[in-house]
Amino acid sequence: MTEADATVSRKARGAELLRKLGRRVRALRRAQGLTQEALAERVGISVDGISQIERGVNFTSMVHAEALAEAVGVPFHELFRLDPVPPLELEAERLLALFTAQPPEVRRAMLEQAEGLAQLARRLTSAN
Repeated sequence: MTEADATVSRKARGAELLRKLGRRVRALRRAQGLTQEALAERVGISVDGISQIERGVNFTSMVHAEALAEAVGVPFHELFRLDPVPPLELEAERLLALFTAQPPEVRRAMLEQAEGLAQLARRLTSAN
């Protein structure tokens, strides 16, 4: 492989990486029920900046990446998990973020409610 071929290959891999990262950010934003405008406000960048990230055109600084991860409710390293994430896992991440943000007494109440809903779902499923 020539040096020129290697450069083209790196650029192509870089472009694909940006596209994957953009899809990940979009999926996480949507899982949190955020608009691009709301996410931009939380991160401190423009709506156009969020749009560019989601389209895989550009990525921002690591400082903004940290704010972006926080805004969509995932640990920093999870922002860069670029393999396809099943919808159930996105929902679980969202639930975990909601759960961990609460004080212990609220977490206990949430857990009791979830257990009650699971029992109800089992009863309804077995009745059919």
